[in-house]
Amino acid sequence: MRRGVGWCLLSIASAMMVVPHCDRAVAADVFGFSAEQIGKPGFDPPWHGKSEYWFTSPDGDPKKSINVEAVDLDGHEPNCPAVLLKGDTSNGVIGVGTDCLPEARAWLNEGYEIAPGQPAVSVEITLKGIGRGRDALWEVMGVDARGAVVWFQGNFHGGDADETVSQSRVIDQAALASAPVPPQGGFAGPVAIHVVFLKSLWAGATLPAFGATRFDAAIYLVAVKAIGL
Repeated sequence: MRRGVGWCLLSIASAMMVVPHCDRAVAADVFGFSAEQIGKPGFDPPWHGKSEYWFTSPDGDPKKSINVEAVDLDGHEPNCPAVLLKGDTSNGVIGVGTDCLPEARAWLNEGYEIAPGQPAVSVEITLKGIGRGRDALWEVMGVDARGAVVWFQGNFHGGDADETVSQSRVIDQAALASAPVPPQGGFAGPVAIHVVFLKSLWAGATLPAFGATRFDAAIYLVAVKAIGL
């Protein structure tokens, strides 16, 4: 775990106290990718047809790379594994196809598993396809300050924007602290984010913690940006 705060000894009234200081602070890594900058007209993008794809950083540092994997939530067709796809009309988005269906968007029991190359304090997700009346479910698997593995659930709400517009949401420490579904037994911050899942659930899906919110949006992943812990 990256530590950006050093420690020193301070003498006050002949008493020795340990206090933090920042004279040797280490800047956290900020890294990510944009499919719109990678996918070009006339050529299949590098993730198309693959079960997962590593988006490497320009300097080749694996800690500043991000792995994206296609997820089939129902697993009904083992002979048709989930793969990442280009968009129906754009190479600058990332879709998911499963069950031998050509539908490019992640939809109805499909999704993404997003794993930064290092534990992150914050992950920003950009999607297309989040329209009125439909949300995507996000889940975070992380490790808290006690060393416990913790899970959170929240919703990516599109608001009133048109579904063709890219929309971003940040999953940071504040978002985890206010998540509608926190870890059972609580957690101690900060949380090191290891994996983010984005999911479109079954048709008309709702979950008790979210009331009438529907989680059957048809989505494209556009970009991810992470800040290392």
